[in-house]
Amino acid sequence: MRSFHHFKIQYSTSLLLALVFLVLIAAPVQAGGFGLPTNKVGLGFGNLEQFSGVRLNFRDRGIYNSQGLNLMLWAHQDNRQAVYQGINIGIAGLDGYQFQGINLAGLGTGHGHMQGITIGGLGIGAEDMQGIGVAGLGIGAHNMQGVFIAGLGMGAQDVQGIALAGLGMGCENATGILFGGLGLGAHEITGIAVGGLGLGAEDITGVAIGGLGVGGHDITGVAIGGLGVGGHDITGVALGGLGIGGRTIQGLFAGCGIGAEEASGAALALGYLKTESMTGLATGIYTKTKKSTGLTIGIFNRAEVLQGIQIGLLNYAGNNPSGLQWLPGINAHF
Repeated sequence: MRSFHHFKIQYSTSLLLALVFLVLIAAPVQAGGFGLPTNKVGLGFGNLEQFSGVRLNFRDRGIYNSQGLNLMLWAHQDNRQAVYQGINIGIAGLDGYQFQGINLAGLGTGHGHMQGITIGGLGIGAEDMQGIGVAGLGIGAHNMQGVFIAGLGMGAQDVQGIALAGLGMGCENATGILFGGLGLGAHEITGIAVGGLGLGAEDITGVAIGGLGVGGHDITGVAIGGLGVGGHDITGVALGGLGIGGRTIQGLFAGCGIGAEEASGAALALGYLKTESMTGLATGIYTKTKKSTGLTIGIFNRAEVLQGIQIGLLNYAGNNPSGLQWLPGINAHF
């Protein structure tokens, strides 16, 4: 009997505290709020414009600055000037001018400048983000610096750091380590970039890997495409399963086929190589150049102008004297 009486007292006390808590946090946002021991510091309830400590509210409105632990149940309203510092938890979401610290949003964030660790159940949207951002579906911001992971996609003006997107990523400028499950596209990419299917950018500097292919206007560094690599100017190392194509290519290149107006370095084609001008080492079953300077190794080698050596089953040098243009085994002109 005594145990039952003790249980009733505990139950009644807990129920009373729960009701008081619900009344406090569900008070109309127009009513402001109050704090213990003051409206500036301690334990606060409701809309306290400036507060430091632990603050609970149903929906924030017109907050100026709140430091400490902030817990909000519903999405913010008319709160675009608010600055939050500390641990900020929005069961439905977070919205304000600036969030610094650890920011947790049940659904997502919709505005502001995010600094620290930000986690959005569905997504994260911000003007600027610095730190770590993780979202179940997607992340979108103007500028992003740090480490960011999105279940589906990611979009931004500028990205610096590590960015991983389950499906794809699109941005204006990206610097760092970048991964798009299906693909990755940007105006400028600097660093290490991987696109599950493909990768494309105006300018690429660093290491670029595309499951099917890599394409860009200017590519400098290492480019690897499962099917191929294509660009206007390519400098560095390029590996293409089927082929490599560009206007000017310089460095080491390997693929089933290679085509360029000007090539210098080592162009290692398993099948067909065609260039207007080739300087260095060239290989292929069939190599065809207007001007070849260096060493060419193939089954059939053809150069309108040869400055170097051809080694193959049959070699043609158009600038050799008549009778020496077509030679088996080896041909040369210096």
